[in-house]
Amino acid sequence: MSERKYGYEGWKNKDGTQDRDAPGGSWKKYWQSQTIQEWPKICYAKECSNIATDGAQHMHYPKVGESELIIPTCNHCTVQYDATFDLKKSIPSESVNANVSKGKNRC
Repeated sequence: MSERKYGYEGWKNKDGTQDRDAPGGSWKKYWQSQTIQEWPKICYAKECSNIATDGAQHMHYPKVGESELIIPTCNHCTVQYDATFDLKKSIPSESVNANVSKGKNRC
């Protein structure tokens, strides 16, 4: 497995992605197919304990670039556009790229 290149602090929630279609119709199912993991029960935002209900969040880690990643979140965190989040340390080491039209899906 490759070395983790993303930290846990300073993630940005990207606005303008709510109308994008996921491969197969669901970002949640797409995330599961790419990570081969069960959907998490709790939102990945550090200070949040809500159930991870929404397909997923398009977030980017500015220290690495503008690649948008799928991060499982609750609806409350999903709709906070342009917000900055810290993530729980339980996030998988491999993340799923939301820029599926650009080819590579895993980061």
